Amino acid sequence: MIMKTNFTPWSISIKGPLITAFGILLGIVAAFPVQAQEIPIANAPKKENVFRKGYIRVGISQFPENEMNFSQSPIQNLENGQFGASTGYVFELGRNYYFNKKSSGIIKYGLDWTIISANYAELDWTAYAAHRQQIPISKEAFHYFSISSKLGPVISIKAVEALVIDLRAQVGIGMHAMLVDYYEGDTDYITMVGGDNPLDSASEPSIYPSFGVTLRRKAIGLAVDYFKQTVSMKYETESIEYGNVDIPIATTQVKLVFSFK
Repeated sequence: MIMKTNFTPWSISIKGPLITAFGILLGIVAAFPVQAQEIPIANAPKKENVFRKGYIRVGISQFPENEMNFSQSPIQNLENGQFGASTGYVFELGRNYYFNKKSSGIIKYGLDWTIISANYAELDWTAYAAHRQQIPISKEAFHYFSISSKLGPVISIKAVEALVIDLRAQVGIGMHAMLVDYYEGDTDYITMVGGDNPLDSASEPSIYPSFGVTLRRKAIGLAVDYFKQTVSMKYETESIEYGNVDIPIATTQVKLVFSFK
């Protein structure tokens, strides 16, 4: 039995070019692969930036070794940094300016500018006055104010998850006032209070180094800063009409930190 086939000469002439063209098409596709595109997912959560830049710090200030020496005069106490300050209060507003802010690494570096640092403390001279005058004194308190601005390098390290550690070293410039108006008897006195102009009670500008560390998680943190400076203050006594005294002031601050973007 003879089987018939549909083989014809022209079918070879058609199929040959089709196979060749299909092979060329596959080669082109292989040479230029199609890249997969990400399809955005609706309401996908954004990756949180833990390196918040702005901050407000509120806390307390301690003045180590500033207890007054009863055997020394007021000027001698001030010259030795013994001015009777109680625990004070501090408010700060500032911002970190990162140089590598677009980096996705765990370390950022830049400048920490504490735009304003305002401090207040009460100066309690009650025990000193009672001992010097040998009379009961219910209260002999004065006031200390300072305002400054600080700028310096900062390194921020992402330690664990959203926990960030800031290490900073700044240079500050500030002005101070000690509103002391102390009398011993009827004539012996020291006053550091100026006239009607509040600037008459202000110190000369002081420049000082400041070092600090902050531990923060998201918007809340804790900061510790230490700095020491010498402040030149004006004063007046019975024998000296216009004088200047250099007062060394060491300060340790512990502050609650509120960070924002």
